[in-house]
Amino acid sequence: MIKEILINEQITIPPKLLNGNLMSTIESIVSNKLVNRCDDDTGYILELLNIQKIKGGKIVGDTANVIYDVIAKVKVFTVDKDEIINAIITKIDNKGLFAQAGPFQIYVSISKIPTDYKFENGKYVKSDGSNTLELNKMIPIKVIGKKLSGINKMVVGSIE
Repeated sequence: MIKEILINEQITIPPKLLNGNLMSTIESIVSNKLVNRCDDDTGYILELLNIQKIKGGKIVGDTANVIYDVIAKVKVFTVDKDEIINAIITKIDNKGLFAQAGPFQIYVSISKIPTDYKFENGKYVKSDGSNTLELNKMIPIKVIGKKLSGINKMVVGSIE
C-alpha cells in the first residue's frame, strides 16, 4: 500500500553548503538520506514530498557543521501483516513461488498454497482446472510476515 507519512530526521550540513539556498540544501540532503531507504517500521521510501518543519541549527564547534532536526513528509510503499496485496508471479518451482509487489519480493512456500493446487509443467494447476498459478500472472497474496531491513527485503505470504 502506498501512503504518506511524517519522518523525523537529523541532518548535518557542512559549512561549504551553507552559503546557498538553505532550504534547497536541506531538501537535497534529506532526499538523499531517505529516498530508497527501507525498514520494517516505515516501509520503502519512494520520494520526499516536502519539508514540514526545520528545528535546531546547532553549530558543532570542532567542525563548524550545522545540525538540524527535520520533519519530512514522504511517500512510502509498505505492507502490513494480514494485508491482501496483488503481486506478479516471477518464479515458480515445486517448493513454492516468488512474486513481486512494488519493491518487495514475496515468497509463498508450497505449504501456503492451497492443497487442491498441484505443481505440473512449471505451474500450479487447481485440481478442477479452474485456475492456474503461472509466471507473469497477477495474484492476491495475504501477507503473513515481513523483514524489510537490511539487504534482503523479504515478505512471506500465503494464497487463500
